[in-house]
Amino acid sequence: MATAKQIKGRYQLTIREQLRNAPALNRGTAFGLFGTAVFVVLAILSLTDQAYLPAAVELGLAAALYSGYYCLPFAVFTLSRHRAAAESPVDVVVDAEGLVFTNVGIRLELPWVRVSLIKETPTAFVLMSRYPRAFLLPKRAFDKAQLAAFRKLAAEATTLRPA
Repeated sequence: MATAKQIKGRYQLTIREQLRNAPALNRGTAFGLFGTAVFVVLAILSLTDQAYLPAAVELGLAAALYSGYYCLPFAVFTLSRHRAAAESPVDVVVDAEGLVFTNVGIRLELPWVRVSLIKETPTAFVLMSRYPRAFLLPKRAFDKAQLAAFRKLAAEATTLRPA
């Protein structure tokens, strides 16, 4: 990433912010959608045998998979085990080639060709990709001028869906 126009930012997420956004980052995955279909079919089959409690449990699991909330126990476990790394500052560099996230010696490069969609929320950008599925980029990482430059660059490189 050595182009002339770079947008540099820095942010730090708390465990609470990461947990609040975890379902949205896991919503709509192939795993979640396939699991939802399986549990809905199992619930319908349970209802034909008048087994209401198993059907209710299966529909609950289907809803958790569809909404992305199935990941919360795993996220709590992982984030609590790696709290220092999870809450450490993240440096982000954005240019015409893509994004680079650097955190505690870990460098993650995300080229624009891997970003299928960027959803803008009131407080953050959710960068949708195939795998890993999604990334959260808080707006507070940039000042106002950098934020406008990021929106322009993102709209040119991929699909930006504003809030």
